[in-house]
Amino acid sequence: MRLMIRNWKVRDYVNGDEIKIFKLWQAIHPTNKRSLNDWLTWWNWMYKQNPAGQGIIFVADHNDMIVGHYAIVPMLMNVNKNIVVGSLSLDTMTHPDYRRLGIFEALAKATYSYGQSKGINLVIGTPNIYSGPGLINKLNWFIVSSHQLFFKPLNWENALRHRIHNKILLKICGNIGKLSQHTIYRNRSKIPRNINIIKISSFDDRIDEFWNDISHYHPITVVKNKEFLNWRYVAVPDKKYTIYIAETGNKIEGYIILRYETKKTRKIGLIFDMVVRPSRKDVIYLLVSKAIEYFSSENVDLIEYYMFTDKLFQRALRDMGFIKLPSFFEKNIFCIYSKIPVDTMEFLKDKRNWFVQLGDSDLL
Repeated sequence: MRLMIRNWKVRDYVNGDEIKIFKLWQAIHPTNKRSLNDWLTWWNWMYKQNPAGQGIIFVADHNDMIVGHYAIVPMLMNVNKNIVVGSLSLDTMTHPDYRRLGIFEALAKATYSYGQSKGINLVIGTPNIYSGPGLINKLNWFIVSSHQLFFKPLNWENALRHRIHNKILLKICGNIGKLSQHTIYRNRSKIPRNINIIKISSFDDRIDEFWNDISHYHPITVVKNKEFLNWRYVAVPDKKYTIYIAETGNKIEGYIILRYETKKTRKIGLIFDMVVRPSRKDVIYLLVSKAIEYFSSENVDLIEYYMFTDKLFQRALRDMGFIKLPSFFEKNIFCIYSKIPVDTMEFLKDKRNWFVQLGDSDLL
């Protein structure tokens, strides 16, 4: 059987493949009950409605059955004050019966080669400890950093329940956690009276003015203009994000984007994206305070925020009782693949140049 299935071939995506790709997805996620219609709605949003351009997809085909899938979606990126078309790697899939046949590597190389012919020379991704080695050892990806996770328990016992099963020990650890967090919590901000925090349903033209004002502040980041933000957080199917902006008069000072979900027995609040004007630590305090208030009202057990490497954000989060998870506990890494000039590679490899958050990854 292994000899027979070596006859698979790599080819470009063609219209109609999405049905076969869904069957591949089902083979990999047999317990997930997502319907074909829901999956196709999401798939069309991600790969065909992306304002930066349609996704680039290659598949492994064996006897008219799709047994492997690799894709990148274009993303406009600000790299050292230049706008380039980068991309995000996602939805890497190989059928369980067709693994260890070189499908992943062959599909990735075909995808990158075609992307480069279209001017896409930078790919970012957040592989886990299982897929990461393949990207690094076989496809010349580079590790920029492990994820930097900041977390704030709102309900210590529920937050720890999946790790501590002894009820007495759980109670003790929960009380210690609450005591320690009250001790280290130092919100030293002076809340400005002229800034309003407003919940919005979509971004208006002011966000483009805001982005143009602050885009140069971070050496490397995804372009967060109106078109991208409304596609990513408003038009996205099957997900509900809560968006707050900080404004003075008619001027946007920053924004924060939130979502919560249930993982096993815990309700997790996620900060997907937060951007403020340079040096406005007070705006960070206001936005994070609103996030804490919102998540508390939704009975969230734990708030998580993945980001790096802005020290202003890190100091503000620590002031507000967030704890940074030591990097050796983090299983996901942020990596890049690049074919841009060699003299730019060291700039790309330096994690201090990147401002990347959860919403910029494939962890949707």
